Amino acid sequence: MLVKDLSGKGIEGVYAFKETSLAYDECGNVFEWGAKTNGRHNIELSYSLGEKINKIERGNHHYCALTNHTRLFVWGRMEYHEATIFNEPKPFEPKLIKPAQFSCGSNYVLVVDASGELWGIGSNQYGQLASPGSKFFKEMTKINTNKIGRLSRVFCVFECSFMQTMEEELYFCGRHSYNSND
Repeated sequence: MLVKDLSGKGIEGVYAFKETSLAYDECGNVFEWGAKTNGRHNIELSYSLGEKINKIERGNHHYCALTNHTRLFVWGRMEYHEATIFNEPKPFEPKLIKPAQFSCGSNYVLVVDASGELWGIGSNQYGQLASPGSKFFKEMTKINTNKIGRLSRVFCVFECSFMQTMEEELYFCGRHSYNSND
């Protein structure tokens, strides 16, 4: 079946999620459609990031995109008492964070920057942001990983996070982790 609305637009990636789908083109335009796009079933331009997209991921109700210029954009709702992070894509200032890799959990995002530091935003209800105390980060926050060292990658699954160090040690935190009671 031909998808007329996206034909000839230079589509570089397509993602299908439970209730929505999205595609992005070579210019950083993001197109969404499906049941959870304010009732839209037609394919429409939702956002223009203005830069070529390298990677995009989705949590429960939020998206995160990394561009070729290593700018990170986050938008949507991350739930912890129905908090909205950003309705429109918000870039994080490159002076603040130079993202190398990221992963979306159900209601949060973890980012490893170019120097191996960990950053997070969203729900920390189960400790999935590897930071004791705070239950929700409204802003991208640097997370102390001095005890485990510099990181190379993060992997987020629902409310559980895995962090790989430069020495390839794998750590985890959050709900349903090895020492968790639930």
